[in-house]
Amino acid sequence: MRKTAVALALLLLASYGAAVPTVAAAAEPKVVIIVGATEGTTASYRRDADEIYASALQYTSNVVKVYSPNATWTRVKAAVAGAAVVVYLGHGNGWPSPYTYDPKYTTKDGFGLNKVEGAGDSNRVYYGEPYIETLSLSGAVVILNHLCYASGNSESGAAEPSVSVARQRADNYASAFLRAGAAAVIADAHYGLDGYLRDLFTTSQPIDALWANQWTSNGNIVSFPSTRTPGATAYQDPNTPTSGFYRSLVVKTAGTVVSFAGSGTGTGDLPPPPPPVVDTTPPQLTAVNPQAETISTVSPNGDGVGETVTFNATTTEPGSLAVSVREPTGAVVRTWLVPVAVGAGVVNWDGRDAAGAPVVDARYLLSITPTDTAGNAGLGQDRVVDVVSALGAMKASSSTAFFPRRSGSTRTTELSFTLSRPMTVTWTLRNSDGAVVDTHLEAAALPAGLQTWTVDGRTSDGRLLAPGRYTAVVEATDGSIVATQSVAFTAEAFLIKPSDTTPARGQLITFTLTTAVDLGANPRVSVYQPGLKAWSVSTVRLSSSTYRATLRLKSGHTGTVTFKASGRDLAGVLQQTSRSYRLH
Repeated sequence: MRKTAVALALLLLASYGAAVPTVAAAAEPKVVIIVGATEGTTASYRRDADEIYASALQYTSNVVKVYSPNATWTRVKAAVAGAAVVVYLGHGNGWPSPYTYDPKYTTKDGFGLNKVEGAGDSNRVYYGEPYIETLSLSGAVVILNHLCYASGNSESGAAEPSVSVARQRADNYASAFLRAGAAAVIADAHYGLDGYLRDLFTTSQPIDALWANQWTSNGNIVSFPSTRTPGATAYQDPNTPTSGFYRSLVVKTAGTVVSFAGSGTGTGDLPPPPPPVVDTTPPQLTAVNPQAETISTVSPNGDGVGETVTFNATTTEPGSLAVSVREPTGAVVRTWLVPVAVGAGVVNWDGRDAAGAPVVDARYLLSITPTDTAGNAGLGQDRVVDVVSALGAMKASSSTAFFPRRSGSTRTTELSFTLSRPMTVTWTLRNSDGAVVDTHLEAAALPAGLQTWTVDGRTSDGRLLAPGRYTAVVEATDGSIVATQSVAFTAEAFLIKPSDTTPARGQLITFTLTTAVDLGANPRVSVYQPGLKAWSVSTVRLSSSTYRATLRLKSGHTGTVTFKASGRDLAGVLQQTSRSYRLH
């Protein structure tokens, strides 16, 4: 079916006949290859550009490289003058996008280049349409490789654009290049350019047909008149009719014959390379974590907790992960693509639909399907995700030291959460081993609103909590989905923070103590070093609850060193907390 569609497109294009222009090049056509500033990705783009450089040398000896960190606007503008082919690999900044609209497109639809020479690959400025239209591109073919927006696509991890938005992006991105004199603008976000270069230099055919007949064609070619460039025609070839907008062409005059065949000397007039071997082997998902038996939860209610669910997927081939989310009825609420290299890809979902609105609370099925760079789709895997916005984040009035074990002046901490609708709730307190040490609510039917629990260091039956780290856990259900929120706090008289948790003999260390109670005097810090008699130092008060001490550890044996903060509260009760570390 794909071959039939492409053949039909070629037949239609051939009908343009002699009424369309022909673009040829000088005796030695120039190819300019630009690599923009793309931070950590720049090195891989330079490698891709070097492969394009080697391919271009087979057809012409006039090949110019302008790579980051020296790809400034001045260098690029000079290099592209009179070029037959201009290739740009780098960041794309197009429109429509999530960013601020600029009616002049000052930073949109152009190149992301170095602001100054030699200052690294993160030194970038976007040169948009007002700059691009000043280039000398008469009759050139511009090829945009690896860009966001240029072919209609979105940024990695962002939602798929609508068909209308994808068309606007491709049309906008080509417009300034066409105003600068280019004959055609090709955007290919994923694939190599060998086929384009081979056909430009070894055949004579309409540029529309050349683009349509690439081995990367998806068979979903559509055309539409350009809005930004009167008389121009735009083409797109998405992965599906409504998604995966990674190939586009905008040509100033449909059917223009672009041919550089026989123009250049190349490296010894090498014959054109053979057609690429078509990959028909689909990729495999070797792992998706969390695994299928885990029901993940996301809470898109704006409280900053649990707003995103994450899956780590490992695939056998580079390409992309096609992600879809379906509601219980089977209706698709969102789809998007995540580009991946060989190895792990990260899929994040924020519990929102394609329009960015939170979906209703329910159980959803998230599907991940691997697709390689040749377009082969492998077997996907599904994961269950519960969306629960009704349970807000749990909060603690104090998350550090907050109460001693015995004291008439014990402070408390208040735990709280909010329900946006009635749910059945179990609320427990767990120790550092995960064991339940107290149950505040068990399967209690609660109305919407704020719920609180004041913890004073004792369980519901009056037992004292042992010093340590505790986690309050609330589980809420409406009978079909379950949501969990938690918050941790420390049940200690003092919070001890050393300046170094890997102390060495003879080292100077500063301790900051935060106390949970009002003290009658400044606390002291006692030191227990292996083989030495215990010793202590006094502290300096920084605030009503904060103290500081600086001490130098003594020479002696290695082993375990223990620091103990101690002091009496206003009721005369001795409060103390110890921490031990490995001594070097």
